[in-house]
Amino acid sequence: MAKNILMAGYGKGRENKETGEIAPLDVSKYCFNDKKWETSYLFLGLCKLLEVKIDEVFLFLTKESKVAFEGRIRKEAEEIDVGVQIFEIPSAGTIEEVWRGFDVITETFEDLASEGNNIYLDITNGFRHLPLISFVSLLYLESANKLSVKGAYYGAFEAGSEGVTQVFDLSSLLKIVRGSFAVQQFEKTGNLTPLRNFIEDVLKENTDQKFKITYFDELSSCVSSGLPIEAGIEAYKKRVFLENKLPKKRNEVKALDRLLDKIKNKLDEFSISGSKDKQNVELNLNELERELRFIKWHLDMGNISTALILLREWIVNRCILAEGKLENWLKGRESVENRLHTQEKTKKQGVFKDWYVLGKQRNEYAHAGMRYDNVSINTGKEKAEEAYEHCLTNFSNDEYWRLSESSDCREADVVLITPMGASVGLLYSALSLIKPDKAVVLTSEKFQDKVAEAAEKAGFSDMSKIHVEIIKDVFCGFNEAEALAEKFCSHIDNVGKIKVNLTGGTTAMQWAIQAAYEAIHKKLGNPGKEKLVRVAFVDRRPSAEQQSDPYVVGEMVKID
Repeated sequence: MAKNILMAGYGKGRENKETGEIAPLDVSKYCFNDKKWETSYLFLGLCKLLEVKIDEVFLFLTKESKVAFEGRIRKEAEEIDVGVQIFEIPSAGTIEEVWRGFDVITETFEDLASEGNNIYLDITNGFRHLPLISFVSLLYLESANKLSVKGAYYGAFEAGSEGVTQVFDLSSLLKIVRGSFAVQQFEKTGNLTPLRNFIEDVLKENTDQKFKITYFDELSSCVSSGLPIEAGIEAYKKRVFLENKLPKKRNEVKALDRLLDKIKNKLDEFSISGSKDKQNVELNLNELERELRFIKWHLDMGNISTALILLREWIVNRCILAEGKLENWLKGRESVENRLHTQEKTKKQGVFKDWYVLGKQRNEYAHAGMRYDNVSINTGKEKAEEAYEHCLTNFSNDEYWRLSESSDCREADVVLITPMGASVGLLYSALSLIKPDKAVVLTSEKFQDKVAEAAEKAGFSDMSKIHVEIIKDVFCGFNEAEALAEKFCSHIDNVGKIKVNLTGGTTAMQWAIQAAYEAIHKKLGNPGKEKLVRVAFVDRRPSAEQQSDPYVVGEMVKID
């Protein structure tokens, strides 16, 4: 049967330099929760001040303090009917003796308190290192389920009024340590068991709310099983619970509130707000973005098999959204999967390549490695991360995910890649003269709305064929060129001709466009001039006239 054990340490005491005798601390009246007890030893006073009944005291003494005080301590303990077990620890004259003290404590509790006993810690006396050693050793044993640390107390001689020593309850420090570990485990591994225990701990102290120990188990199973929708619904329920059931001010220790806020923020990352069942979950870009965060979490946790499965399902969802078949979208998945399967062998680019690579890697894990060849974890991780980046890069590009033959680019299709700065005239001229089937425009967030205006003036009516990419720093964003080039490359699969305009916008924009040209050239493998060509557009009018009347067709110059 579990016991309530009070643990304490006691050092040398005060030595009289003339006589060499060691004197105990003065008798003090200790006060805790409006109760008082007079003693020289707080660990004995706590046996009377705490609300729980202490069954036994485990006291760790140096050889000198044991000789000097054991008799007095046992006598007083007998008077208040408390059993005391005394264990000798080194005097800590060397670092080896410090570690030996740690070993004594852990070995003692492993031998004598291995049945889930409850430990209360007095850190008032003893050598300065002893409270830290005691604290760490107990938490170490608690993590191994050897015992449960219920509280920590300190007698502050300086804090009380004359003749009275105030006892401080430092138990919140235990919650902070446990909470920090729990949040870290949740974020890094998805393990919810420590988190569940931490929240239960906070609830017990601050509210009358009854907390079911299994309340987080369903969410934990959904996360570990890689169920993004079920996990999202369960995460929202837990998020609402934390918001509504915990009091707004939970503790004087702000760190506890910050830990609980971190838990809420993590739940927010993959919660599905307001949904009570998966049939009502709407498929849109917000939902797909949420699912990508869930996938990234599994990638970060090293759950490669789960990530590969999730990425394949995400691709199906994105294709469904691109083709607009949203009614009962969870039922209409089979036809999309079949089309991906039938076309993956003939189309080795874009979404079909992603689908094929993910399927090949997933199969290695699906059979639990029960094949002749070794499963390469690093390769699986690399392929999963590469597919994730493709999903992220092409997230808003519907063209990348369309499977319908009617929506595939024909060999004769022309793609225009062009920058656009504050002046829309060059984009107007490019659209008017090239008349592309599809245009990809690099511009700033400030002027992105101008793209539609220029397209309308040029008679480019199908705005779904215009894709806008944003450069964050229009003047110095040279380091964005590589990422932007990769995005441009995602728009040129299965097209006939690609025309890259090098004029317009800032120098940083033109640098990014040139980088895109070089990346496309590399991807296509030295294409001919009919396939990939650079052009420039010129407006010979004065600048003032260009600004006042931008919609005048200029001249196109072929560079290649």
